[in-house]
Amino acid sequence: MNPGPAAPETRERPVILAVDDTPENLDVLTGLLQPAYRVRAAVNGERALRIAASENPPDLVLLDVMMPEMDGFEVCRRLKADPKTKDIPVIFLTAMTEKENTVRGLELGAVDYVTKPFNPHGTAGQGRHPPVAEGRPRKTGTPCRKAVQHS
Repeated sequence: MNPGPAAPETRERPVILAVDDTPENLDVLTGLLQPAYRVRAAVNGERALRIAASENPPDLVLLDVMMPEMDGFEVCRRLKADPKTKDIPVIFLTAMTEKENTVRGLELGAVDYVTKPFNPHGTAGQGRHPPVAEGRPRKTGTPCRKAVQHS
């Protein structure tokens, strides 16, 4: 018996929250990640925390460290301290290359620390993904795909 045509894809694209105080950096990230992912952007930590705690939280947060008012380390600390957002994977994307910063970011709960400039050929647009959000259940019950890989 012929099963007929395949059912249309019903999974939503994973949502990535990109947080950077430089709009040009957000434009670059958005361009690299779409259309495979839905990208939400925040230009400061307070906005990022509001988006993350919303009814539709992101599947992954890409977070700059150096931002005015609230740096990325504090944003990550608050995300991991809040029961509503503690399970959202965080990847730091930053120009800060010192080992102490990498250690601090990972100790705060980030799953990776990528230094800028990063290699855009290692991004989701190339079909390769890092070991970050794999298996994180979405509200729909489907796993989140991995999002950004650096070389």
